[in-house]
Amino acid sequence: ERRGRRVSPSLVVAASLAAAGLSAAVGGALADHLPSHGATALLAEPLRGWIPQLLCLPALVGAALALGDPSRRPRLDGTAATGDDRRRDGAVRPRDEAAEAAP
Repeated sequence: ERRGRRVSPSLVVAASLAAAGLSAAVGGALADHLPSHGATALLAEPLRGWIPQLLCLPALVGAALALGDPSRRPRLDGTAATGDDRRRDGAVRPRDEAAEAAP
């Protein structure tokens, strides 16, 4: 049981892209090896078409959210931005090291 633990967004992206690739590969193999079979017409086209596209949606949403959220972008010094670093327009303020060191 995993209460309170979030699934890593990177894991979701990797799993969705792997599932999309597997789906396309299975659809391609069906169409290649069983071209005249009745199940191929029913399964191969969706497995090579809209099913991989649907499985790629979590990766696309994750990428869009990561690009749109300034707090998830790494800083030049390698640390993550915090909520108090944001300006009113959502951009991240640069850190003033001298101001932080002053008591």
